[in-house]
Amino acid sequence: MDFVARWPAGKDELVQVCESLAEPEVKRRELGALEESLREGRARGATVVTLHEQGSVRLARRAVPVLPAWRWLLEGVA
Repeated sequence: MDFVARWPAGKDELVQVCESLAEPEVKRRELGALEESLREGRARGATVVTLHEQGSVRLARRAVPVLPAWRWLLEGVA
């Protein structure tokens, strides 16, 4: 996990940032760190921020959004 975003509404969000999840080794490394933090209960929400990719991944029994950086920066927490 790269950082925790603390939003004004009081929601903490774990954020993992990487250029792309296309390479299997990068995906394993980046998502493994985030999943470990989710299982430790560090925050309720999480997001993966990438350069261009969008979608979702399943981590620690929950759907985690994958958003391009521009969308995450402009829209914040849903």
